[in-house]
Amino acid sequence: MLRRTCAVIGVLALTGTLSATVSGAAVGVEEDSLYPSKGSPAIDVRSYALDLTWQAGAKKLVGKATIRVAAVRGAASFALDLHPGMNVKSVRVDDADTRFGHVGKDLEVKTQVEAGSTYDVVIRYAGSPRTVDVPTSRVDSTGLGWHTTKAGQVWTMQKPYGAYTWYPVNDAPSDKARYTVALDVPDMWVVVSTARWCSATPRTAAPPRGSPTPTRSPHTS
Repeated sequence: MLRRTCAVIGVLALTGTLSATVSGAAVGVEEDSLYPSKGSPAIDVRSYALDLTWQAGAKKLVGKATIRVAAVRGAASFALDLHPGMNVKSVRVDDADTRFGHVGKDLEVKTQVEAGSTYDVVIRYAGSPRTVDVPTSRVDSTGLGWHTTKAGQVWTMQKPYGAYTWYPVNDAPSDKARYTVALDVPDMWVVVSTARWCSATPRTAAPPRGSPTPTRSPHTS
């Protein structure tokens, strides 16, 4: 297995292997007029740190998502998007175990939040990602989100809301955030991405702990 690191300049897309970083200042979140069921204007995600292991033989993704969330308004809970095919193992908010519910695509984090406050959310999950229907009349579409080939290779189609098929996310185009992604994958795989490469480390060695150089612009999921 290899652990690979790079800095993403554009929207995250995988073919084979990838670890990545995207960064930039967060902006206000608006409900999408075309896809109001995706994303939440009640929160503004500042950053995502995804630590992923892809088990190609089993076609299973094991993930840990560390998400910095700013509350736009006070509430007893807030929601992220995550495909129901991904099973959530645990949720922690500011180092405390937190109750959650996962019905359909809505992952509800059941903790009180105050407007203007920021929270660090850690979600552990696993599952076999799958595509969802694309909102288009094109007949050549292969689906939206995470695609897995018969050989276990992967690629993603993010826009307009494919991210939630493989990690917990506020999947609204207006919610730009910083990304750091580390992915453990089989040896000899390659990555194709709009990214700045940082490192590749054999699985038997300790992974690098330094922070990759951020990019200048914020990006959507």
